[in-house]
Amino acid sequence: MVIHEHLAFKSLLTLDHFVELLRNALYLNEFEFDYENENNWAWTYDDDHISINISKPFEEGKLQEWDSSVPQGCNFGISLMSIDNNFYYDPQKYNDYYVVNKLIPKYANAVEEIIKSKVYYYRGKHLIAS
Repeated sequence: MVIHEHLAFKSLLTLDHFVELLRNALYLNEFEFDYENENNWAWTYDDDHISINISKPFEEGKLQEWDSSVPQGCNFGISLMSIDNNFYYDPQKYNDYYVVNKLIPKYANAVEEIIKSKVYYYRGKHLIAS
């Protein structure tokens, strides 16, 4: 099963500070950081071998410019992915139930606690219209 789910939110935190708070909240591994002319990002893997990629472009509106499905006003994006070679496929664990009831809520709830605001699950295989 390929997992490729996307969350977005608005925050005034820096990428470094947000990553530190998320890492502490979820006991994640150290993040690696990188940047380019329009964006800076951080990534790591969690204990389930899910890749967590957090992106915060330098300019407002860039996420929406790159992907029109990103909710307006959001300036952070999180991708949760299993497409890396480090992913260990276990059909008893990594299934639709896991993604919908564990993975997405785990990250959405943790981020909402950190930013004290709404997190949007806006794109992925398991998106359910509300």
